[in-house]
Amino acid sequence: GVDVLVLEGGGAQLEASSQELQQGESLGHPFESIGIGRYRVLGGSTVYWGGQVIAFDEFVRGPRPWAGHDAWPVDPQELAACFVEALRLLGLGAVELADGAVWQGMGLPEPKLSAETELLLTRWVPVRNLARHLRSELRAGGSPRVLLHANVTGLELSDDGRRVAALHVRTRGGRSARVEAPHVVLANGTLEIARLLLHPLADGR
Repeated sequence: GVDVLVLEGGGAQLEASSQELQQGESLGHPFESIGIGRYRVLGGSTVYWGGQVIAFDEFVRGPRPWAGHDAWPVDPQELAACFVEALRLLGLGAVELADGAVWQGMGLPEPKLSAETELLLTRWVPVRNLARHLRSELRAGGSPRVLLHANVTGLELSDDGRRVAALHVRTRGGRSARVEAPHVVLANGTLEIARLLLHPLADGR
């Protein structure tokens, strides 16, 4: 019931010209391989990396006083329900969620590690490539729709400055567009999200 438009910076297949946009320079902490292991293509890095799934833990959701950030304003139980739905969409609707039950099912005792070490089990998706896994939905002609080679070059805020009202996109060939939406979700990976949020707004601010 939601009209979704996915803006994909790359194409349906991996392209050298799109991958060039993954390059960058890290100031302060050295990071020489910033362009390695990340893929600008429909399906993202799932096209080449294994599909491990793990829920957000308290460290991710919790406060970071040293950085001046409060805890997420989202109830953990509400988030847990979304995680279960995400597993279903990934083909893991029947997966065992309790790590202890996994060890028991294998007939093995749960390993006892040191207090400084935490053992976590991830779940592996049957089809790691999201572009392949969601192919039928993407080709159905409804929602979600996908716009390829749509590199976001600027965020445009609403008049009150409280939300993103529009995105400015551009292809490598110079074609440009402005996309308005009531809600914008950034789902382009940790490094690219940080780089996009550090980018000047569409009006140059």
